[in-house]
Amino acid sequence: MDVRMMHHYSAFTGPIVALGPEACHVMQFAVPSLAFENGFLMNGMLGLASLHNQHLLPQNEEHKRQTALYRVKAIRDYRAAVMTVTKDSKNYEAVLVMALLLVVLASGDRNDNDELTVVNWMGLYRGLRLIVSMKTPEGGVNTTTTVGPLFVRNINDLLATPMVPNVLVDMLYMDPSDQDFGDLEVYCQTLDTLGNLYASLRQDELSEPLFIRIISWPSFTPQAFTDLVKNKRPRALIICAYYMSFIKLVSGLWWLEGLADRDLFAIIEMLGQDWNQVLDVPMEILRTKEKQKIVEILLR
Repeated sequence: MDVRMMHHYSAFTGPIVALGPEACHVMQFAVPSLAFENGFLMNGMLGLASLHNQHLLPQNEEHKRQTALYRVKAIRDYRAAVMTVTKDSKNYEAVLVMALLLVVLASGDRNDNDELTVVNWMGLYRGLRLIVSMKTPEGGVNTTTTVGPLFVRNINDLLATPMVPNVLVDMLYMDPSDQDFGDLEVYCQTLDTLGNLYASLRQDELSEPLFIRIISWPSFTPQAFTDLVKNKRPRALIICAYYMSFIKLVSGLWWLEGLADRDLFAIIEMLGQDWNQVLDVPMEILRTKEKQKIVEILLR
């Protein structure tokens, strides 16, 4: 099975699991090289191949079992590696890449009663930022390194003015007695990062610069926002619903297919009718398949 998954990864999964030719080249060649020296990354890589097979043949129970097995092994050994890794460790790059692969592994094979994918993402990106900060406290990865192209968060300058829908701004008007009042600054900072997606959508339209900003958005949000999302605070989930609306625009990543709709439906059901006015846009996008129509809904 391992040899078969290795072949599938090299021939099919590696070249299409990331955005852009440079990042795909890293996934196809540099990651396997690191994986041969680090068992947790090998299991993570084989898990991606199995997840891809599962995506192609969703009725095949063998692939589901194999994906789960690889994922358990990868996470177990990765946790042990994280406990001892430093910025000078030989396995630092492997740990860094594995932190990113976990985002993909957490995106597939979801059941209706599982945690929201966006909640898992926020937690995983927090872990990724901690590993990145070992070498670059400002939060960016040196993109000239072997694996650097995987961590590019912007490929052009953002010239359009960031802005968010008025309904989200109005959502932050609250009484001092409101449960969220103490976190008002966190919400404001998070909306600022969401505003960059709106600006990129107007500037870049449906292209790679926008898609990269969308995928990397959790890495720009305040760390405290992750706690609000994990605690299922309504305003945090609403912001996540708008973010998952952007996820529906991304093309070229098989592991995202159907994921946004699942989270959108779950968030809308979870929050109920009290928040419907703020959720009008995500609710409409949930019913929409055509990407250009989603753009129109987001920008109107």
